Amino acid sequence: MRYLFTLLAVIPASLALATIDRRQTPDAIPDSWIVTFKQDTAVSDALAKVLALANVKPAYTYDSVAFKGFSFRGTDTNGLLNLLASVGAIQNIEPDRKVYLNAPVDYIEKRARYVSQRNAPWGLARISKRTNDPAVTSYTYDSTYQGRGVYAYVLDTGINFGHQDFGGRAVSGANYINSSLPAQDDNGHGTHVSGIIGGSTYGVAKQVNLIAVKVLDASGVGDYSGVLAAMDWVVNDATSKKRRAVANMSLGSGYYEAVNTAVANAVKAGVFFAIAAGNSNHDAALDSPASTPEACVIGASDNTDTRASFSNFGSLVDIFAPGVNILSTWIGSNTATATLSGTSMATPHAAGVAAFLLGQGVSTTAINLCSLIQSYGTMNVIQNAGVNTTTTLLNNPWPGEK
Repeated sequence: MRYLFTLLAVIPASLALATIDRRQTPDAIPDSWIVTFKQDTAVSDALAKVLALANVKPAYTYDSVAFKGFSFRGTDTNGLLNLLASVGAIQNIEPDRKVYLNAPVDYIEKRARYVSQRNAPWGLARISKRTNDPAVTSYTYDSTYQGRGVYAYVLDTGINFGHQDFGGRAVSGANYINSSLPAQDDNGHGTHVSGIIGGSTYGVAKQVNLIAVKVLDASGVGDYSGVLAAMDWVVNDATSKKRRAVANMSLGSGYYEAVNTAVANAVKAGVFFAIAAGNSNHDAALDSPASTPEACVIGASDNTDTRASFSNFGSLVDIFAPGVNILSTWIGSNTATATLSGTSMATPHAAGVAAFLLGQGVSTTAINLCSLIQSYGTMNVIQNAGVNTTTTLLNNPWPGEK
């Protein structure tokens, strides 16, 4: 839908204008814009000033500790954007942009409080052993915790809620593709990610609560205006309910300042964010939200402890995790599985470890939780990591190893 705007004022030459990014990249959504307010802004007051200047109809309004601003659609944007830039509360204006996906167990043997899941998916086995011995195929963990009482928000394509691996722990949170429907998965990617975070067979934290926040459609595509609204919802939901919370974002696109700002503020507000480094075999600094320093950015490794050929790299990558040929839950039935590769698969391993640690009651900030995860990692093992890139591999330590 397009809206006609009426310009009602002129811009005083003495005012400092907000930054306007008019670059129309291939992923830019025509006639769709995201406006960022300065973080100390009273959103209702600022919107009132905007509406007094122009006939703008916000699509989303963002008002949380993570992000403040609004998105809108409209033509005749050149004059309108210049007018909006004169509003003192506005920090910058950017084109909205598309965002995309980043691309059986025998039995469980109990040993007192410790559990060894034999013949586990190789990624789980790898993060619970210090040496890469292919003969060791068990995932060993402390059964006292397993992420119990922790909430994992999965910003993705939704979740197959009926899958038996979730045992009723997966619920719909919000849907920014179709707000009238639950966040059911019609792609499979979000279910796969969720299974790695907290599936009873394929997951790291086997008792974590999974909350679907649908920001990508059946083809795996969404937009940053919806992602920003989703992050706004996640932070408000987690903080208002005083939840121990982690969030997983196995998605991305080119560098985008507003999204990075929102992720950084969400982490500062107390929500741990695990972010996929990206699958373009280049520096993660080129992509968002992977270029957010406050997030925990995850690269992908294979079963030889080598950086996956597709995985992004660079100084912003915090740790590597298994991301090649990962078996997990899928859509189509309550027992469906699929094997996928990508930093999308590596990231939920780290989100699961974060949930596991929060379930143990570790007392730390969301930003320091990533540092804690790094300190528990297996160091100096990733081969061909890339220039200025960590060589640490994710590890889910049980108490005897800490």
